[in-house]
Amino acid sequence: MSATAPPSASAQRIEITLHGGVHAIGLDRPERALVQPGRDASPQSVPGGATALGLRVGTPLAGRWLWDAGLVWSRNRSALGTVGRTAPAFETHTLFTSTTLRARLTPAMGRFGLSAGAGPALVLHQGSGTSLMGRQADLGAVLSLAGTVGLDPSLAFRLDAQQYLFSSTFRDSYAPPFTSALVEPAGPQFRHEFVVLAGLSWLAF
Repeated sequence: MSATAPPSASAQRIEITLHGGVHAIGLDRPERALVQPGRDASPQSVPGGATALGLRVGTPLAGRWLWDAGLVWSRNRSALGTVGRTAPAFETHTLFTSTTLRARLTPAMGRFGLSAGAGPALVLHQGSGTSLMGRQADLGAVLSLAGTVGLDPSLAFRLDAQQYLFSSTFRDSYAPPFTSALVEPAGPQFRHEFVVLAGLSWLAF
């Protein structure tokens, strides 16, 4: 929550945040595959950095407590495999949706604000080709830390760090190519994926 307005003025106001950043994918096996024999194409997704866009809406509760909810959409274009002369478009998309109960760690009337939160998250998997996972939606949790710098009574710069914790189920085992790494078995795999976002927060009624 932007900390530039006094509590009496902001008690019933809604904070809207638009931000963008990066999604660090911590996964040691591909999520998706695309096979097109006619084009000599067989890429698989690989982990790496992904661009991310986010939207959050929040409101004060009581005392130092806040509530917010939002989503982050990320796109990763990294792929590994055989690609012919006409490379097909190949992307992995992830949509993180979450709601958090937050606590202010700094006074509400200061220019600088810091808050920490936690809550449930729903992670949706999409993209090119065929999914290698048993389901396209995973339930999990999010831990977040947000800092704000007030620009005026209604506008603030906001930086968010979000850690998503969830488990995905894979249909088949996976043997990493050209390495001595262990074969990853089929079944559930715990995941922890990190998103960093920066943008602007606007206080509106």
